[in-house]
Amino acid sequence: MKILFLTYGAHWEAATEPILEVLQEKGFNAKLFQGNFAAIDGGIRIPDDTDILFLTSNALCPPVPRQTKTFFVPHGIGSETWESPMDNDNKVFLAGKLPWTPPAKVNNWEIVGWPKTDALWKPKVERQEYARELIKSLPYEETVLYVPMPGGEGIPLMRWIARYLEEKKINMLVPWRQHAQNAESYYKRFHWKHVGIPKILNLYYFAPYIKVIICWGLSSLSREFYVTKKPVIHLNHGGPESNLIIHNEDRRSLGPVFDSVWDNPSKYLLPDKVVKNFIEKNDGKVVERILKEIEEL
Repeated sequence: MKILFLTYGAHWEAATEPILEVLQEKGFNAKLFQGNFAAIDGGIRIPDDTDILFLTSNALCPPVPRQTKTFFVPHGIGSETWESPMDNDNKVFLAGKLPWTPPAKVNNWEIVGWPKTDALWKPKVERQEYARELIKSLPYEETVLYVPMPGGEGIPLMRWIARYLEEKKINMLVPWRQHAQNAESYYKRFHWKHVGIPKILNLYYFAPYIKVIICWGLSSLSREFYVTKKPVIHLNHGGPESNLIIHNEDRRSLGPVFDSVWDNPSKYLLPDKVVKNFIEKNDGKVVERILKEIEEL
C-alpha cells in the first residue's frame, strides 16, 4: 500500500506529521511531499499507484487518480474549508464541531480529534528532552508563547510586547513560520532571550512551561493551545470563543491587561464546553482512530 502526504508548509505538515510517523513506524510505505504553489501550478501529478492521499489543504491540489482514496485533515482548527477533490467517496477528519460548514457534496466526515494532541499523552522522549533543555537555556523563570500571523502582521505591537516582557523578566517563545521570512528576520534580532521553536517540535511539548499564549489574530495555533488550560490573549482579532481580545494595537491597555492575566490566569480560561467545540476528543487516541480507517481498506 502506497500512502502519500501532500502539504504546502511547515504548519500544514505538522497537522499530519503524527499520522505519517506512526504509519512509518508500522512499516507502511508512507511518504511526505511538501509542495509549493509554484510546483502545483507547474503541473505536479499524484502518482497513479498511490493508494491513499492525505491532504491538509486542497486549494491547489493536482488531479487525483480515480482509484486513490483521499483523506482530508484540516491544517488548522475551526476555520478550514474544502472543495475538489473531496466528495462522498473520500473522508474528512475533524478536530471538533466549530466553526465549519461542509459543502453539500461532503457528507463523509468524522470528528476524531486533533492529531497533534496525542503528544500530550504519548510524547516522544527525545523531543520532550529537547523542549526541556531549550526552556532551561532561557534566562527567566516564566515564559510566554507569542504566535504571529503567517505574514508577520503585528510587528510594531510585537516590539512593544518584547520590551514589556523584558522589563518583567519574562521569556518569549516564537514559533518559526516558513512562509513568514520578513517576520523571522525580525525575531532573530531578539537574540537568545527570545527563542524560535524549531518546526520539528509540536508546541504541546512546551505546554508545561508556558504561562500565557499571545496570538496576533485568530491563528489555529492559539486554538490548539485551548486544551492545555492556559489563558490566551488575542490581539486585534478574535472569534466568538475569544475571552480576551485587545483591539487596534492599543498599547495603553496592554500593560494592565497583561498584569491582570499574570496575577489571575484562571480568570481568563475558556470553559471546557467551549474548548470541546474545537478539539472534542483529547485522549491520546486520535491517530489510532485515523489508522483504523486505513487498516479497514
